[in-house]
Amino acid sequence: MSEGWRVELRGRLGALTVDVSFEAGGDPTVIIGPNGAGKTTVLRAIAGARTGLEGRVVLRGRTLMDTAAGIFRPPEDRRIGYVPQGLGLFPHLSALDNVAFGCGRGAEARERAREVLRRLDIEALADRLPHAMSGGERQRVALARALAIEPEGLLLDEPLSALDVGKRRQTRALLAQHLQAAERPALVVTHDLRDLLVLGGEIVVLDEGRVAQRGSVEALARKPATELVAELLEPLG
Repeated sequence: MSEGWRVELRGRLGALTVDVSFEAGGDPTVIIGPNGAGKTTVLRAIAGARTGLEGRVVLRGRTLMDTAAGIFRPPEDRRIGYVPQGLGLFPHLSALDNVAFGCGRGAEARERAREVLRRLDIEALADRLPHAMSGGERQRVALARALAIEPEGLLLDEPLSALDVGKRRQTRALLAQHLQAAERPALVVTHDLRDLLVLGGEIVVLDEGRVAQRGSVEALARKPATELVAELLEPLG
């Protein structure tokens, strides 16, 4: 599957045994599961954090990690836009400079950053430092920074969780539109099942470090493989 992801990760982290294997195409793939299922661990390993996991990660035909072959590309060489739960904004940089950070230097980088801020309807935040923003505003700036570098793939860990209802609906629609237009494979961790309906694509359900089921919303809701899957998707019924 050269246009998307191929992920094979295994290992033990504390009490969690990870044994995850899935492929995902060019459409967004949403990862759901209970707390402690390994969702963030999987994203961090794909992004290049040394989690202690072994296995193989391939993005659009390019091997990012293959422990059997001794391949481990550092995060900066993976060309992945990553929005972690902690957001990772530089506290001493304005919103504009945070977004422009990965785009290079000079006026062109700042203009590209400003365009992404404009697209996400947060250009008014351009000169603000993170401490002067609300949690939702910081989250949207972090999302803008991930999008601005025009990555090969995106990893979004609860990208909309800090937004209020109105902003979440608006930003969710903008995110879905951007992902469709950018034609970049994305893995999105979320607890909000409305994201599944808007972002489309397939779902990967993780439970205790393993893939419990994967497929479309309709397929999983129609024939859940486990009680957990049925419970997770019950609000959509």
